[in-house]
Amino acid sequence: MVFGCSIFSILANKFGIKKVLILGTLGYAPYSASLYVNNRYGVEWFVLFGGATCGIAASALWASEGAIALGYGDVKDRGKFTGIWLGLRELGQLIGASIQLSLNVNNGSRGKVSYTTYLVLIGLQCLGLPLALLISSPEKIIRRDGRKIPDPTQNKAVLAEFRKLWNLLKKKQMYLLIPILTGFNWNGTYLGIYLTKYFSVRARTLGSLTSGVVATVANIFWGWFFDRPFLRRPTLARFTWAFFAVFMTALFGWQFANEKLYSGSNPKVTLDWANPGFGRGFAVMVLMR
Repeated sequence: MVFGCSIFSILANKFGIKKVLILGTLGYAPYSASLYVNNRYGVEWFVLFGGATCGIAASALWASEGAIALGYGDVKDRGKFTGIWLGLRELGQLIGASIQLSLNVNNGSRGKVSYTTYLVLIGLQCLGLPLALLISSPEKIIRRDGRKIPDPTQNKAVLAEFRKLWNLLKKKQMYLLIPILTGFNWNGTYLGIYLTKYFSVRARTLGSLTSGVVATVANIFWGWFFDRPFLRRPTLARFTWAFFAVFMTALFGWQFANEKLYSGSNPKVTLDWANPGFGRGFAVMVLMR
């Protein structure tokens, strides 16, 4: 995905955003199917195949949905559209986590979720293709003032687009984003390991639901905030960078303290909402998410 998102953004300029979006919906269901088969029958090779299809599809989906969210609306509404887009990305997690919690609410021990959980995920992900077909192509978009947006498929010179991408990556602003982007993407993998290692099954599903709700509210709020006219964009960018750098550093410090406490515990810690000390380990996970 590190390279895939950039490649698919260029391919979207050549072949069209909608086509890339449709491609991006095709790889998630095989991945969930592989998790189902692994959970129920212990098959491992399918997980590797599903992970590859998910990586390719996610690259296409992230590149295209981001372009749609930021490019279809007016510049003055980009914060709002970005907040709505990121909020909608949590919708699947909210639905899936709600169903998972109902299926695993009585499982207060550590272990794996019920394999029926993955059937729900597969069903939700299969809806992606028909919904993607309903998205309008860029040339059909008409904004409130009657203006249309430029057709990105006019940029068909792939090598020229790669040169533009390379020039963009060399800007100092991109280097300043690396620590924050690394932290946000790294903690997704880390939190999955953290939840599996220390939390009960039902606590993990509650964490997925709660973090989805918090993320949805936060996305919409920040989208609204970024559209406020009283802040210049350079000032807003510096404030946002500093805020998240300090906030994430503080959360990592809190989390390292938790890890030291839990890893040295004997007997092994199982965090569940019925047990004392649950809030300390649960709260930092939700905030990091």
